[in-house]
Amino acid sequence: VRFGMQYHFGWDIFPLTMESLDRLEFASADAPISGPAFYRGELVIKGSPKDTFIRLDGFTKGFVSVNGKNIGRYFNPAGPQKTLYVPAPFLKSGINEIIVFESDKTDRLTVTFTDKPELG
Repeated sequence: VRFGMQYHFGWDIFPLTMESLDRLEFASADAPISGPAFYRGELVIKGSPKDTFIRLDGFTKGFVSVNGKNIGRYFNPAGPQKTLYVPAPFLKSGINEIIVFESDKTDRLTVTFTDKPELG
């Protein structure tokens, strides 16, 4: 690793495949954490699922998984998009599992689902 044109040694590098998230320890729902954390929540759908968009106001940088499918990455300060597309086939009637990996910080523990995109 080079930082500022100077070599740094003693680094261990390993991949985080994010393929199986079922053995993770999730952050508590009591308060947001400053630093990397996984958050898990539910979206309950009555009736037939429709295409939707997820908005992560208050979150900084990370990715979202819905029912085990990676929806995409977000980086709110950089923008311009404020929503991620969630196709109807990724959703089901009843309980849907939402997992958010936040790499930096968040000031809230809720996300918003909307029927309209905000792409900047």
